[in-house]
Formats: sequence, C-alpha cells, structure tokens
Amino acid sequence: MPKVNYDWWSFVSWAEYIRKVGLAQVYDVTNYMPISIFAINIWQKATASLQLSLTDAVSLLKIYPLLFDFFILGIISWLAEQYSIRKWKVGLFCLCNLAFWYNSWIWGQFDGVYAFFVLLTIIFLWKKRFDLSMITVMLSINVKLQALIFLPLYLLFAVIELSGNARAQQKQYVVRILFGCLIAVLLQCAFFIPFAQSGVQIVGIVWQKSASSSQYVTFNADNFWMAIGVKTQSALDTQFWLLGIPYHTWGWLFFFLSSMSVLIPIAGLAVFLKKKIVSFSDRDRLLLMLISAYLISLCFFLFPTQIHERYVHPAIPLICALVVLETTPVMVLLCVLTSIAYVINLDLIMKFLISPSIVEAWWLHHIAAFIYLVAFVLGVGKLWWLSMHIWKKAKMCSP
Repeated sequence: MPKVNYDWWSFVSWAEYIRKVGLAQVYDVTNYMPISIFAINIWQKATASLQLSLTDAVSLLKIYPLLFDFFILGIISWLAEQYSIRKWKVGLFCLCNLAFWYNSWIWGQFDGVYAFFVLLTIIFLWKKRFDLSMITVMLSINVKLQALIFLPLYLLFAVIELSGNARAQQKQYVVRILFGCLIAVLLQCAFFIPFAQSGVQIVGIVWQKSASSSQYVTFNADNFWMAIGVKTQSALDTQFWLLGIPYHTWGWLFFFLSSMSVLIPIAGLAVFLKKKIVSFSDRDRLLLMLISAYLISLCFFLFPTQIHERYVHPAIPLICALVVLETTPVMVLLCVLTSIAYVINLDLIMKFLISPSIVEAWWLHHIAAFIYLVAFVLGVGKLWWLSMHIWKKAKMCSP
C-alpha cells in the first residue's frame, strides 16, 4: 500500500499516548470519536505483539478503513443484484474509480467507515428495519460527529416509510424504533466506559477540539469559499464579510438554505402525499434516499466554514450507488464530476499523483471547487425532477 505521508503522525502519537496512560485519558490529546480510537488501540496492540514500530507499521492501519470500503462495495453489489443490474457497472463506477479508494488506500483516513454506516442506515430505513437503523445512526456518529448532519433527512425518510401502512403495522414499527433506541443507548454507554476520564463529555470535547483546530474559512476544502477566492488557511472565519456578518455565520446560513433545497421536496412528499406514499416503487424510494443524502453531504462540504477536504467523502459511495442503480447521462455526469473534484482536492494536499511542482497552482483548487458547485446544482435539479416524477405517479393512484 502507498506509504502514508499525511496525518500519520497523529495516529502514531495517539497510539503512543494510549500505551503510556491507557484509553481513559486519551481525550487529552485526540479529537476522534470512540470507534476510531478503538481501531487505533487494536492497531497499537497488534504492532506491539508483532514487535513492529508504530512508525514503520502505520500503513497497516489502512486495513481498518479498507475493510469498510469493501463492505460498501458489497452493499452496492447486493443492490445491483436486487434489480438484475450487470456487475460491470459496479466494477466501472466503484472498483475502477480512484475516488472510491483514495481516502482509505492512499490517504489512510477513516471517512469510509463513517460513509459505510450512513449507507447502511439508508438501506435499513428503505427496508423498514427501523430498529437496526437506530443502531447504525449511533455507530456512524461514534465514527464521525459529522454524521449528525443526516439526522433531519433520516427523520423524513422514517416518516415516508411509516406512511401508507395500517395503524397496527405503524405501532409495530414504533416498537421497533424504541427497541432500536434502547440498544443504541446501551451500546453508547458501553463505548463511554473505557474513557472513564471523559465519559459523556466526549462529544463536547471532540466538538471543541475540532473547532479549535481549524478556525479558517476553509481548511484545504475546495468548496464555495475557494470558488469565490478565499484561499485555504488564510482568512479566519471570525472575520467580518458581507453586511458586517462573520464568515462563520454566513457559512451556516448558506448550509441551512442549501439543505432546505434538498429537504423541502422530501418533506413535501412526506407531508402531502401521506397514504399515497405506498404507491412509491421500491426503486424510486431508494433513489430518493440516496440522492438526497448525497446532496446533504455536498451541502455540508460546500458552505460551512472550517471544513477539511475529506468531509465530502460520504458523497462518493452514495453517488457510486446511484449511478449503478440508474446509469443515465445525468447520474454518470454527477459521478464523474464528484469523483474528479474529490481526487483533485485530496491529491493537491497529499501530493501522491500531482507533481509537487504544480501543487501551488491555485487554479486547480478553483477548478475543483467549481466542479463541486456544478455537481451540486445538477444534483438538486435531479432531486426535484425525481420528486415531481414520484408526485405525479402517486397522484395518479387512487387514494
């Protein structure tokens, strides 16, 4: 596997700290959620038993996220089988897609783990396994705190899936939700136990340390701010921008507005069609879930401040699943645009493929940023078109 040359020092230093003081006090030095810390702990124990130095064996840590990349590949292959889709599409859009593997295989980061649980949550909601979806939501948050951005979308998905069912069946689903919540809470308590010094304060610690580690308008992310000329790690997000309002506030306002462009059509289907939702085909419901989650991931990457280049990663497996299920020109274009922008952005930081001599060519960052924005606009258009298509089909069915 390619040798890690970015972020490895954090993993090594955290592993050394765990060896010295144990897990209980690890949140004195780290800002990662528990599941990733457990993986680092397993890695440092494995290297000790194999008598390898942490620095020499840092690439072995890539096994952790790569396993989940293959799990994602398994889910997409399973979806292809459900609709008798030829496997060459999975090979072309996933196996041969560098963006699908870059984060884990080259960079060695853990975003693929979080993306797996996001995709799995969507599958469980689609299959009305609300109990399991509660658990996977909790697991995704325990990998990356950013998983919280999908909660409003999950709620709307649940409303859609609950609608159109008989009252007795709805009660059964509510029981499943409560049972899933109970298991999730118990698992969460179990996750907190090894970190005796921090406990339930972990979320606040991670939030505070993540925010304090990056107070720039953009932290290597080729997003909206890069597109309008704000260079990475230059302006602080506390500085005033338009109308005397700080960048930070504008970022969250843009995130809210862009998210509304995604949530409104979903909410419209959930609220106004009600029992006619039962007329949705399984495939339409799945496409709706995948593309809206893809767009929410883009919203979070494009507009808030303090964003890193990797925060868009869940959009990659989501768009790969979409293009396998619906290989239309629009979906193919979305997959190509998102993948190209992602690889350009990551490699300008990693310097694995792109020559170091052109890394300072800021026009490449601007190109990636504009590609992301074009993909977002096209994606929102596709979402609204799909929502209207579903709306018309439902209206044609008898109540």
